[in-house]
Amino acid sequence: MIAIGLDGCRGGWVLVTLNPSAAPTVTVIRSIEELRNLDFDSAAIDIPIGLPEKGNRDCDMSARKYLGEHTSRVFIGVRRGLLACGPFDNEKHRAANDYLSARDEPGVAIQLWNILPKVLQVDDAMRSDAGLCKKVRESHPELVFRRLNNDEPVVRKKEPEGASKRVELLRQQGLGIAETWLARQVRRELTDLIQQPRMSVSSDDILDACACAIAARDLASCVPAGEPPRDAHGLPMQIWF
Repeated sequence: MIAIGLDGCRGGWVLVTLNPSAAPTVTVIRSIEELRNLDFDSAAIDIPIGLPEKGNRDCDMSARKYLGEHTSRVFIGVRRGLLACGPFDNEKHRAANDYLSARDEPGVAIQLWNILPKVLQVDDAMRSDAGLCKKVRESHPELVFRRLNNDEPVVRKKEPEGASKRVELLRQQGLGIAETWLARQVRRELTDLIQQPRMSVSSDDILDACACAIAARDLASCVPAGEPPRDAHGLPMQIWF
């Protein structure tokens, strides 16, 4: 089974491929639409897929519970109405929160606001291509790394110890090559592929895409378990790790 993992970066997506008959690879794509042209059996992506009309998704709340003290690593509050609030700049963010406040609805955090363009991109792709939707699942790298760490917390990835631990966990899963992908020269080459003037691909992006690839390969755990709730467009609200 060919499994791929995707994590967003500035200007596109980092894509890691795990193929049982070949060495792992890393590349970048500019749009989720490019997945239509790729040969794979299972994919996992670090972005919300099923979107409620209001309220918090049960899968996000369960993911937060699983992470324990690190609940803030899972963004909450994503909902379909937010996708109509673009352009997603700082001025519009303030206006959106004023609008939500006037309606007695929870505001939207800047971290979630910043990824809404990618949420919209993925939502459009999943809604327009049933075949693609069947192969692409939502994942969350922090849940994957915790599972690989025997359900124990992992130090935040911005700290050297946290990055090193994630590299070691990937090595145990046959992805030792991932450490070489973190080199600045490799990240520069990946950035050039999506024609970004500044460094776009970070080490975090690569580590997270690797984690998503493992989730797509293993399909080991998910929240909620079993048949997931679906949004108004039939998209599942479920996180795999």
